Amino acid sequence: MKKVIIQICLVLIVAYWYPMESLAQNISTDQIAFLKIEIEDSTIRIIESKIVQGKLKKPRKCKEINSVFFEVKSSMGKILWNGYMDDPLKKKIEYVNDSGQLESQLITLTKATFILRIPFNKEFYSIYFYKIDTTIKNAENKPNKQIHKHLIGSINLKD
Repeated sequence: MKKVIIQICLVLIVAYWYPMESLAQNISTDQIAFLKIEIEDSTIRIIESKIVQGKLKKPRKCKEINSVFFEVKSSMGKILWNGYMDDPLKKKIEYVNDSGQLESQLITLTKATFILRIPFNKEFYSIYFYKIDTTIKNAENKPNKQIHKHLIGSINLKD
């Protein structure tokens, strides 16, 4: 009986010092934030945002070609979420040429609007976007297996 009372006291002490809100951070809220974002050169801004019920699909892996890597950070700079997406400033167009053959061409835009879906978390503070560089070679002039990223820009989610 004494052992049970001690266990109950320990549970109450832990509950007092470790509030439920702290525990809830680690539990999925089953909410998705849809962010409509505009990018022009290195200027990135949120046009519209909406939070809806749902779960995100498993994040995709990097294609390495024409990919953008993003990191969602806390106010302290801790990375809380990350992922890859197609570069919104690169568009592949397909057309039929004069010979009747299907051709494709990669064009570079100066301005684009895109939707970014991330899980909703009240700790999310900012998003950093990076261009993936796969052209860097190692000492033997062979493609480097490491992914190199260059900052495109960032947005603050708390404005």
